[in-house]
Amino acid sequence: MNDLLYLLVGPAIVVIIAWMYTMKEREWVSLTKEEIYHLWDTNSEKFGSVEDFGRALERAIQEKNP
Repeated sequence: MNDLLYLLVGPAIVVIIAWMYTMKEREWVSLTKEEIYHLWDTNSEKFGSVEDFGRALERAIQEKNP
């Protein structure tokens, strides 16, 4: 019976540790001023409103923080 217990406890501990490692929060990476200005300079004609520009910023940040 103890052998069966040891056989199951080892992999269970490994799974728990792996799960805890994946739950660790990642550090947020924001855009630099240069990246924001570059986004505005290259697309200022395309963005008709502040909301459109904000959505583009949001997409850029999501790409940087997958």
